[in-house]
Amino acid sequence: MFILEAMGFSLPIISTRVGNIPEHISNSEAGVLVDVANIHQLTDAMQKFASDSDYRIASGSLAQKYAKKTFDQEKMLACYDHIYSF
Repeated sequence: MFILEAMGFSLPIISTRVGNIPEHISNSEAGVLVDVANIHQLTDAMQKFASDSDYRIASGSLAQKYAKKTFDQEKMLACYDHIYSF
């Protein structure tokens, strides 16, 4: 949930390709995905966000738009209703 919460606050995401995270984060849109235990990819991603404020702000903005579109209240309630109706 913390990634979704961060996206809601317009924060760009750097994450690893684990679980269902890659379904929601795509490189150069809402954030950057790095390979597990790849310190070079992680360092590069962090340096890019730290040094390029336009990129950081744009990525955060796209992350927030994605979160609002994909996880709005009505969609989430419909998903929960579907899960618990079985």
